[in-house]
Amino acid sequence: DLFRNFKPVVKAADPHALFLGPTTSPSAEFIGRLCDRGFLDVVDGISLHCYAEPESLIAQLTALRRTLAEHGKPDLPLYDSECGFMSTVGGVQRLREQAAKLVRQNLVLKGDGVVAHLTFYPFDYGRDGEGTYGICFSLDDRLGFGPIALAPKPAVPALAVCAHELLGAKPIWRIQGWGDDLYGYCFLRNGGEPVLAIWTTGPARILHLPVGDAPSARVTQFMGKIETHPAVNGMIDVEVSDAPVYVAGMMPELYATPPVGEVLRVYPGQDIVVDLPAEYEACKTWGIKAAIAPSGQRISVGIPANSSAGPFPILLFSKARKLSGVKWLVVQSPVEVIGYEPMQQDSRL
Repeated sequence: DLFRNFKPVVKAADPHALFLGPTTSPSAEFIGRLCDRGFLDVVDGISLHCYAEPESLIAQLTALRRTLAEHGKPDLPLYDSECGFMSTVGGVQRLREQAAKLVRQNLVLKGDGVVAHLTFYPFDYGRDGEGTYGICFSLDDRLGFGPIALAPKPAVPALAVCAHELLGAKPIWRIQGWGDDLYGYCFLRNGGEPVLAIWTTGPARILHLPVGDAPSARVTQFMGKIETHPAVNGMIDVEVSDAPVYVAGMMPELYATPPVGEVLRVYPGQDIVVDLPAEYEACKTWGIKAAIAPSGQRISVGIPANSSAGPFPILLFSKARKLSGVKWLVVQSPVEVIGYEPMQQDSRL
């Protein structure tokens, strides 16, 4: 009733104003109950406060969009009017963690199509806990609102690099199936250049990343350092950690369109046959072997026994020799037996 009564007042004052609500966490269950009461007929979009671990937001936003679709509004825009992380908890400074999580949070929100995402807060207003949401230190001894001077935390350059890399870029697809703890998105810049944002929530490691026929690729680190990585057999090595990196300069055809079907997990030395959703005539690969069957709807793939673990693309071409899609395989690390010992089961050894 509150929203129904206030919307005419707001629109009368400004017909172009966006009327948003309910400004809660992205809970599909709670917002679904509002939808049942006609909430979507009142608002122009859903406003959220996305205070959550970045990676958990993916499932929450997916569930929320499913709920909106079930109520006839699959394309209703989402707005995040607050999100953030504290930099000091229990007297322990977590400045790098705050910076990394803020960037990942913004990447998830942008990558999953949230229209606007606003980081909370410009400056600290306390010395610990909730008072340290700021992306800047307050240099005012009073530590209240309206400080006289500020100093940036690591979150400031980290967010600036993120904005510089992705300003105006549109999300194309979310990286899935490349590893249980590997996350990322592919964005398309205004000039048509794809750029990847990649990170892991597990231990830092080297990712063997396909770049296709490109001689090299540019890797921009979390804090803005730019490196050129020469390609070897269509691949570059990129170190990924909890701090996202941005990769550009790859062969555009590899990343400019969403993948064909689900990512397939394979092992070194494995030969498989994959059914395709449409007819293709030819394919192109790097680091693995693949051939289209005469029917055009199956592909035989051979993984070399010495293949490195990581993602491998298969470019698929139509009968007109036009690139029609990319099928992704992910080679898993080989299983290593490090020991064994006898065990007893049902009185048998």
